[in-house]
Amino acid sequence: MNLQYKTKNRRVPGEQPPADGPVLTRDYYEPGFKIPSGYLCADGGNGVQLVMMVQSRPGKAAVRRTLRRTWARPGIQRTDVVLAFLVARTNDSAVQESIEKEADIFGDIVQANFVDHYNNLTLKSLATLEWVDTFCPKAKFVLKADDDLFINFNNLMQFIEYHQDKRNIIYGNLVSSPKPERDPKSVFYVSEAIWDQPMFPRYMGGPMYLISTDAVCGIFQHLMKRPYLFIEDVAVTGIGAQGAGVGRRRAPEIYTYPVPSNNTCLFRALLGAHQIPTDDLVDIWRRVHDPDIACRKYSPTLWDHCIDVAEQAPLQDCIMTLNTTAESA
Repeated sequence: MNLQYKTKNRRVPGEQPPADGPVLTRDYYEPGFKIPSGYLCADGGNGVQLVMMVQSRPGKAAVRRTLRRTWARPGIQRTDVVLAFLVARTNDSAVQESIEKEADIFGDIVQANFVDHYNNLTLKSLATLEWVDTFCPKAKFVLKADDDLFINFNNLMQFIEYHQDKRNIIYGNLVSSPKPERDPKSVFYVSEAIWDQPMFPRYMGGPMYLISTDAVCGIFQHLMKRPYLFIEDVAVTGIGAQGAGVGRRRAPEIYTYPVPSNNTCLFRALLGAHQIPTDDLVDIWRRVHDPDIACRKYSPTLWDHCIDVAEQAPLQDCIMTLNTTAESA
């Protein structure tokens, strides 16, 4: 594949656009990696089923330690899975030193070249795509994940095995009929110079989505040529995917909303849930793997009845009302 991009007139996202129009994504993005950790993916990812790229902030080393002890641990232990934590650059020398020590100890840190900032979330996901295309293009799927999730790794691998022949596709929480915010006072304001249509393309909720690796390069290339949009999920899985001709399909079990920490059986039935307190992860992990707690077993068809629910509120109702406590036969 080999991603191609050029950089010029580097600007900081959030600055006023120049008089001749908005700056293109390629003029924001800094290619390459301060800490590449390319050794994580031998032979270009031949035989790798999944790259799990967990996006994290530089100073959240304690969160990453907890994830390595809980839901990330099975991925670390498997040879057909690559797990890495993607962080951006920091101007804090103490934090940078800590990141470099963490990389030496665990070997799973990828550090991109741009500075960590909310407006740079799109750049962080583009760095995920660049890393996969550069070091792991033979892998089958890449999971983009935030670090405030609980992920049920066993269910995730069942899902991938069930869909292993599907290509040029993104799975996640599909958001339909999204409208750009046109109020200049809003933090989500999008000018018509950046997107001139009345609706955004359908996109996947940003906390977690699964991309077949053959779709990575096309999404990246398309976004490089477009005006920069800081709304990451809309940019990558909406505008980028549509422009590259990549399909998007809802997977209800990729749940981008919170789940009560005591709902063990729902955690067992999903691929993941969002905004889970780090302090709760160890106990959730223990209960999810407790053989004495009877729950309905996950299967890749368990949530099929929710796939065609168009709006987000009814979708959440569909997920939350399934009786996941029933013991399967």
